[in-house]
Amino acid sequence: MPVVRLHLDRLKELLSGEIKEQELEDIVFTLKGEIESINKTDGTLDIEFTMDRPDLLISEGVARAIKGLKEIETGFPKLTVKNSDYQLLIHDVPSRPYIAIGIIKNYPLDEKTLEELIQFQEKIHLTVGRKRKKVAIGIHDLDKIPSKKLEYKPVHLDYQMIPLGHSDRWTVRDVLKETVQGRLYGSYSIMNDHHPAILSDGEIISLPPVINSDVTRLDVGTKNLLIDVTGTDEFTVLKTLDLITSILSERKNAFIELCMIVRNNNSFLTPGLTPTFVETTISDINRTLGVELSGDDIVRLGEKMRWEVLWDEDNIRAGAPEYRTDVLHPVDFIEDLAVSYGYSNFTLEPKPVTTKPKEDEYTVFKKHVKRILIGLGYTQFLSFTMISDDLAKIAPESGISPIRIINPISNEMSSIRPSIIPSLIQAIRESQKSGLPLRIFEIGYYGYIDAKSKGLSTGEKLALALVDYRVGYEDIQSALEGLLSILGITPVYQRYYSDIFIKGRSSIVKYNDTVIGYVGEIYPQILVDNQIKHPVGVAEVYLDILYQLWKIH
Repeated sequence: MPVVRLHLDRLKELLSGEIKEQELEDIVFTLKGEIESINKTDGTLDIEFTMDRPDLLISEGVARAIKGLKEIETGFPKLTVKNSDYQLLIHDVPSRPYIAIGIIKNYPLDEKTLEELIQFQEKIHLTVGRKRKKVAIGIHDLDKIPSKKLEYKPVHLDYQMIPLGHSDRWTVRDVLKETVQGRLYGSYSIMNDHHPAILSDGEIISLPPVINSDVTRLDVGTKNLLIDVTGTDEFTVLKTLDLITSILSERKNAFIELCMIVRNNNSFLTPGLTPTFVETTISDINRTLGVELSGDDIVRLGEKMRWEVLWDEDNIRAGAPEYRTDVLHPVDFIEDLAVSYGYSNFTLEPKPVTTKPKEDEYTVFKKHVKRILIGLGYTQFLSFTMISDDLAKIAPESGISPIRIINPISNEMSSIRPSIIPSLIQAIRESQKSGLPLRIFEIGYYGYIDAKSKGLSTGEKLALALVDYRVGYEDIQSALEGLLSILGITPVYQRYYSDIFIKGRSSIVKYNDTVIGYVGEIYPQILVDNQIKHPVGVAEVYLDILYQLWKIH
């Protein structure tokens, strides 16, 4: 977990008053952090925070969180946002395609602020940025930028710049070879003797993710900042810029200015400063936390963590502020409610000394199905969920695509099976010396992509197969009918056409309008392709649907 060194006097200035050492320690602990040490000589404190809260890695972010928990300021931070005259034209940069820029005005740098700002930048590089590979940040003195018209494009390695900390011009090639940053990060974005660069009036001001130019270096006395964020993931780039600009604007009198981004004849403003919304219910919150909170309680607790919360009856809609890059799911909101409520306020209940074991009902149902099929003369078979691409084409459903593995270890395990039927076909091929008739079944997982919705469908299916010298549709259908009858389900069989079945010798199985499964005789060419010498009848049902119908009956 990252450890940051903050200055107590900066923190107190941002809070507009004193904060006691014990109170600060308690609040930091509430925020999932820990004060490792306080140096009273130089007025610094070392704090360890979890990696999921990069907004707390600078005094501005800690102050904003403290204001919320102490109810000095609650809900979304009140940002001052203006438009600027700065514009960035993005060219095609395939090795590092995404960039966003923003401006912070009235953010004067003294030694302590500059020290924390550079530390904040590097800690984000290590956490969100994955050591600059995913995201890299450049911070510039806005007043030193040659022009308000910026460009982001690849430059040849022979192009020259003045690297940070130097006064003479170097080629990009030399920067990558000779500087420490170049040796560490120079391989990330180089492509075909070109490297991404941000230029202003033809002058390179940044070579992301490697180094900035000395032209726009930060110094004590710098007052206005331009921040660039580049990377390989657009969402992370935009959220990182939101994080940095929002947090730095916590400084008194500081404000954000938006920049125009032009890409492929489209234009948009950054930072977007977009909140993240999640939806849940009061019931789910209380069930998860084990407390009884009202809608008004949830609003108050959420606003202390700087969320905006709306509620109507049992429904909750909560917005996380733009600087929260860690919010992905309603459980993140519920966790913040727990922090705001105070973990010490939760009542501990001892677990009972003894518990009464009970088998899961779905497991009981599967065992029941297995016993029925064994009673009908079928033998259970177990196989892998992964199959070959050729076998993955065998499925009764229409309009589906198999899920393929990009770099499979073996061609025999290159797809996730969309059906249990191909696994049974493979088992029959390898078991033809076992004698006839051969009756087998399997319960197992499947997965496929629906061609229309592009959605993923997964679950468990049951499939059974019958192999004999002569096998008809009625033979396999009667076995399925026997199973369903014992389960108390009366299905309807309707004519169905599929590439894997003989035309006119297959059905779709329904209960009311719900599809339960499929039954039919396997098409002869599939048998020939798999070296199977005898006819095969198969039936397959969705086990989760069967389970729900069984519970009803």
